[in-house]
Amino acid sequence: MDYINDAFERVNLYQISHYLLYGAECKADRVPSYRDTLKNGCDPIYKRLDVLYPDITERDIALADLSQALAAYESVYMELGMKAGARLMHQLLFTDDRLPDNKTVMQEIRDLHAGIDGNSVGLK
Repeated sequence: MDYINDAFERVNLYQISHYLLYGAECKADRVPSYRDTLKNGCDPIYKRLDVLYPDITERDIALADLSQALAAYESVYMELGMKAGARLMHQLLFTDDRLPDNKTVMQEIRDLHAGIDGNSVGLK
């Protein structure tokens, strides 16, 4: 089963998140750091705010409004992401259409480990 190990070696969180967000595989040679990602995403808006609001007080108010709006989005998407992750984890651990009689994945793992039906199957 080397093909399974090969697949797991190619999987990384950045690739998965890129695929889920954009529906396409990421072709980047390297994964950008969080700092680079934030800098590249934030610099344009900060430059635009500097141009639109030369007065620092007005710029700070606009930035506070923008931050509040982004925090609302972040809160909602974080909650949705956690719910999606929990649902995915539940499906991975407890459901599999290939198992007979509504047997859960965890039951199958316990049965395999215990060697049900006299056929001991060692888990590696």
